[in-house]
Amino acid sequence: MELLTRRIGRRAGTLAHRGAVLLVVGFFVLPFYIMLTNALKPEVHINASPPVFVFRPTLDHFVEVFRRYPFVSYMVNSAVISVSATLFGFLIGVPAAYAIARYDLRRVLTTFLAVRMIPYVSLLIPWYLMAQRTETVDTYPPMILTHLVFTVPYAAMILVGFFEDIPRALEEAAWIDGCSRMGAFVRIALPLTLPGIVAAAVIAFTYSWNNFLFALVLTGARTKTLPIAVYGFMSSDHMDWGGLSAAATLITAPVLVFVFFVQRHLVRGLVAGAVK
Repeated sequence: MELLTRRIGRRAGTLAHRGAVLLVVGFFVLPFYIMLTNALKPEVHINASPPVFVFRPTLDHFVEVFRRYPFVSYMVNSAVISVSATLFGFLIGVPAAYAIARYDLRRVLTTFLAVRMIPYVSLLIPWYLMAQRTETVDTYPPMILTHLVFTVPYAAMILVGFFEDIPRALEEAAWIDGCSRMGAFVRIALPLTLPGIVAAAVIAFTYSWNNFLFALVLTGARTKTLPIAVYGFMSSDHMDWGGLSAAATLITAPVLVFVFFVQRHLVRGLVAGAVK
């Protein structure tokens, strides 16, 4: 009887655990399901009541998105800004993280954290005025520079722990063998922190790709990015749910593809960072 009670208890615990996992996964996956199905549904089925779950998929919304808007141009703008902001941010942030770890510059790390905590909306007017004064509104440079405000702190804050865990003896051995300090940094430290760099780069790139606030103020017709383009599908008297869902799917797809190809390094980096 006692053995049977234990078995029932274990099975109940297993079912409860699996149910909790399904609830959490469903909570995050459900918005993607709704977005994708609405992008593929005919317009008449999107707001139907009761909801229509069986339908003939159509690509009309995707075709309409590319026909009515220069969506390829928006994707190129988002890619140029996000890749450039991530690249320049890590060219600054990775050496900064190494210096903080090796020379115990905690005040510099606190400064990065303080910059990260600033409400970005408070910087919009000064940035817009500076861009206007230098006649760079609706160009790439001000957008890339403003995105450095979060790509540099992400790189520095995430990678400090990785550099601290690298034994100094490894770099000292490289110096004895004739390697310069820069050579030891490039050949020893950087390869050992690659999972952390990938994880931080994915987070910084995703944040830059999805940024709406800076683009709303600093971009125009020539440099409009995808989040601003999606905003164009909404108005006070009409909501194009099919076009909006198709555009949102197109915005999400590149990030998912990027994460898919770097998932091995991303998981290693996030797990390593979680146990520090």
